[in-house]
Amino acid sequence: MSAESAQREARGQCHCGRVHFVARFPSRFCCHCHCQSCRQSHSAGFVTWIGFKAEQVAVVAGAEELAAYESSPGTRRTFCRACGTKLFFESARWPGEIHIALAAFTTAVDRVPEGHAFYDEHVAWLPWPREPAPTIQTRGITGLVLAGGQGRRMGSVDKGLVLLQGQPMVRHVIERLAPQVDEILINANRNISEYEAFGHPVIRDRIDGFVGPLAGLQAGLTHAEHPLVATVPCDSPFLPRDLVSRLSRSLTERKADLAVARTFDQPHPVFALVRRSLLPHLSAFLEHGGRKIDAWYASLKAIEVAFDDEADAFRNINTADELKEAGTAR
Repeated sequence: MSAESAQREARGQCHCGRVHFVARFPSRFCCHCHCQSCRQSHSAGFVTWIGFKAEQVAVVAGAEELAAYESSPGTRRTFCRACGTKLFFESARWPGEIHIALAAFTTAVDRVPEGHAFYDEHVAWLPWPREPAPTIQTRGITGLVLAGGQGRRMGSVDKGLVLLQGQPMVRHVIERLAPQVDEILINANRNISEYEAFGHPVIRDRIDGFVGPLAGLQAGLTHAEHPLVATVPCDSPFLPRDLVSRLSRSLTERKADLAVARTFDQPHPVFALVRRSLLPHLSAFLEHGGRKIDAWYASLKAIEVAFDDEADAFRNINTADELKEAGTAR
C-alpha cells in the first residue's frame, strides 16, 4: 500500500487471514463498548469499535467465508466462519453504518478511542480508573459544521480548508464532533468538492449572498435526519469533546428551544443545540429580513450552558497569527 493510500484508508483481516477488508477515511467515531452483548459475543471485557459509513467499507478477499447472525433484534454481527473472528457490527439504531472491531485492523486508522459506550454495564474487574469514564451516547442528534462564511478577517480564505498541524481545520473539528453525534452535515458555499472529500453530506445556504450563520442553520435544519442539531464553526478546532452531551442535558432538563455554550460572561452563539422543529420559525425570521443570530435567539426560550472549565476550547482562528499560535497547541 502506498503512502498516499495509507492516508486515505486502513486495511484489516480476520485471524486466519482468509477475509481481508478495506475501510476508507474518515471514520465516524472510535470508542470502547461495555455492553453485555458485545462482551459475550467477543468473550472479552469490552470491545473497541471504529465506525464507518457502509459505503466506505469493502471486503476485498474472502467474502465467501463470511457468516452473520442476529445477536439481538435489529442487529447483525458478521464473522469469519473459518476462524470465528468477529469483524463487523450493524444495527438499526445506526442505519447505514458498519462498526469494525479495531483489533482486526492491520494498518493504522485515523483516530484513537475517544470514550466509552454503555459504561454502566462494565465488568467489575475492569482495570480502569475509579473515576467515571466519559460516555458515548447517541441521542438522535445531527452535527452541523458551519463553513459557509467568507473568512474576511483572514483575507477571504476558506477557513475550513486552511491547514492546521498539517490537516485542514475542518478535519480537526469533525474529528471532535463526530463521536458526539449520529451524523455530520457540512454547510459550505464554495469549494464544495473539497468539503465532500471529508465523507459527509455538504449542504449550501438556501439564501444567496453569504448572509450569516442563520442561513447555514436553516440549511442544516432542513436536511437533518434527527430531531436535534448541534452547530459548531469550522474555525474552532479545539471544541469540547463533551459539548453535545452537556448542551443536551441542559436542553432536556430545562425544556428549552435551544441551548448555547457560554464561558464566564461570553456566550458563543454558534456553539448551540437546536430543535429541528424550529425550522418554520427560523425560515419566517429570515424571510422577514432577520439576520442577527442574537435577535433570533431572543425570540425563543434559549438557555446558556456554562463551560467555564473549558474556556480555551472555544477559541476560534481568525488571523494568521492565531493560526500560527494554534499550530503549537496540543
